[in-house]
Amino acid sequence: MAQTITELILDGKDIAVTLTDSERDEFNQCEQIIANGWDTFLKVGWAMATITNKNLHREKYPGWTVERYFKEVWGVGKSRAYQQIKGYETVKLLESKKSTIVDFSDPPRNGAEEEMILPRNEAQARPLTRLKDPDDRIRAWKQVLQKLNDDPKARLTGALVTKTVKALTGTAAKKRVQEARKSVEATSLLSKQFKYTHQTLLDIIEVEKNTNWVTSKRKEVVKWLKVLVKIAETDD
Repeated sequence: MAQTITELILDGKDIAVTLTDSERDEFNQCEQIIANGWDTFLKVGWAMATITNKNLHREKYPGWTVERYFKEVWGVGKSRAYQQIKGYETVKLLESKKSTIVDFSDPPRNGAEEEMILPRNEAQARPLTRLKDPDDRIRAWKQVLQKLNDDPKARLTGALVTKTVKALTGTAAKKRVQEARKSVEATSLLSKQFKYTHQTLLDIIEVEKNTNWVTSKRKEVVKWLKVLVKIAETDD
């Protein structure tokens, strides 16, 4: 797969600052979309992704990072910019997997291909971007469409997508915990004391998660678990 301009620069490759004519036209097109299209998040997401992936701002704003460009030219912080880009990329992913998300077994009406409902704004796409696995994003959107189909009163909102994603991640998390319990219990490479302690720690983590980390902060728990890993990996 060809590297983006940004990836080439990070790899230390010498990339010309001057844009080609086609790159300059593309950059102007992207800037025009961003200037006029904040209400059409797909177009803006495409424009921001194109500028980012091809480093198209490099001629007009030499030496600037793309994050600085978005911040100073458009007043958009890094997290907001990447929300737009990830939202766009997620919708394109769903479009590309249309046949696996929706069952089009019935003959299309009027001979036209049936359209699949897609996120209409960044707020509806954002919850899906929190799922790292593309297959999970597809699975979540399929569940959203099922809810809309089953309940005539249901409306496509960011809240509905968020609720669906949370349910999916919760189910996946429980499955991971169950698999961890079974795997640890089945191995003969761990002592009974370690197995007991491991199961107890899983129970404690589950309680903390279910109470929204009220008594122990998630970052602190993760930090000290990492410390344990480092201790176990060190021979000293």
